[in-house]
Amino acid sequence: MLAKNYSSAGLTFRRCGMAEYYPVLDIVSRDAARKDNFGWYDQYFILDGTPHIEDILLGLEGDTIVAIALTYTPKSGSPVSGDLPWAKSIGANVGGVTCICIIDDHPEMVNSRDSVMTRLLDTCVKLLAEQGMRQMFIDGAKGGDAGFQSLGFREWAKYKDVWRKVGA
Repeated sequence: MLAKNYSSAGLTFRRCGMAEYYPVLDIVSRDAARKDNFGWYDQYFILDGTPHIEDILLGLEGDTIVAIALTYTPKSGSPVSGDLPWAKSIGANVGGVTCICIIDDHPEMVNSRDSVMTRLLDTCVKLLAEQGMRQMFIDGAKGGDAGFQSLGFREWAKYKDVWRKVGA
């Protein structure tokens, strides 16, 4: 499955291979820390030693990784689908995309963040459709709500951080 590439406006999208996995972990770690995306690294790390490394989708400008997304399906056996039950709680034909990193701090990056995100999501739709999914759930994407809706997505739920002190 690794050989298939999707191209769009100077970007190439393909599944992650073992050779890219550890550099991807480094990129996700830096990006998650910089953007306060708590727990994202963990979702990528739990794929180590599994065939589900190919569930990571890479977006490249030339040889430079500019986008990373984690895809999952309800019955794939991926540890990610066990941690993130939202897609399968909607339906057995709903795939998920989560922990999307757009690496927009490269000075040589030609495409805009929005352009990369749009093409990445389009590729995720195609990839999940090839796996029999009829719907796609996006989780772990900050901002861009209006952009998602313009692409045909609709809001399923809103999250709110709630904190309370415990103890003295």
